Amino acid sequence: MKILYAIVTCERRSTQAQAQRESWLNDVGDRADVRFFLGRQKREALRDEVYLDVRDDYEGLPGKVREVTRWALEHHYSLMLKLDDDVVLFPSRVVLPRSDYAGLTQHSGHYDWCAGMTYWLRERAMQVVATSVLTDDPFEDRWVGTVLGKAGIRGQRDDKIRVVRAKAASMPHNLHAQLAHCYAAGEFTASELLQVYR
Repeated sequence: MKILYAIVTCERRSTQAQAQRESWLNDVGDRADVRFFLGRQKREALRDEVYLDVRDDYEGLPGKVREVTRWALEHHYSLMLKLDDDVVLFPSRVVLPRSDYAGLTQHSGHYDWCAGMTYWLRERAMQVVATSVLTDDPFEDRWVGTVLGKAGIRGQRDDKIRVVRAKAASMPHNLHAQLAHCYAAGEFTASELLQVYR
């Protein structure tokens, strides 16, 4: 199975991406391919970067994620883990999903959706996202969940993905306990990400 870890980022957050390179990316090995996806840029792409013909800002995230799925399908990936650039991943703990769409599920409106921080898409789900029309929903994760829900694909909850709301001034006192039973956690600053992975 060909697996992609797709980190969605932007030029403005290059320190976040670099912190990921200096921490958990070193332990991925041959488990998956890792790429950082950015919108249009004026500089040359690094070896692990892919530039997409989309806006490189927060409002452009739905379009950027749709283009990521198109790129993944064109490059014959059958499974994709979409990650934000504030996530720490523990590669040796990763558990592959059984469903087409899995993550930290949320509910809003008619459909369940997985929080954009980290979620899985199998090929069937990627096909749906890749061919869906963008709406005025500015939230990429909710848009993905909605188009998948309309196609009959529901998000499966993955309890090994956690949100840890760390603050730059002080890490949560129970951080180790929060991270002990998960393989992906966010929302960290670049310095926190390096500290957490160590």
